[in-house]
Amino acid sequence: MPYNVEPHVAHEILQQLVNEQSSHLVLLFQAQVATVSKKNTTITSMTTSDGRVLKGSVFIDASYEGDLLKAAGVSYTVGRESQSKYNESQAGRREGMDGTENSFKVVVNPYFEN
Repeated sequence: MPYNVEPHVAHEILQQLVNEQSSHLVLLFQAQVATVSKKNTTITSMTTSDGRVLKGSVFIDASYEGDLLKAAGVSYTVGRESQSKYNESQAGRREGMDGTENSFKVVVNPYFEN
């Protein structure tokens, strides 16, 4: 059973989650990576194209094509790896048991609350 969430609802939920962690989490929309600073293999800071410098111990690249990873010069994969890449039998696109395009074995209702 596929499910859809309206984009504005997903954005509101994301914002709520971020607000709960606001003391140590920064979420930027439409921020392009200009440069990345590293110490050995660890990213220590990044500068956005509008000049903001962000320092941290954890950076999450949620860009569409791995912009932060590319700027940091590390290897990465866009999309899914093949099953043979890491010998994962469940990797890649799998059809669900009922012929749908997801791989859930049970019906998932995103609106169900305990």
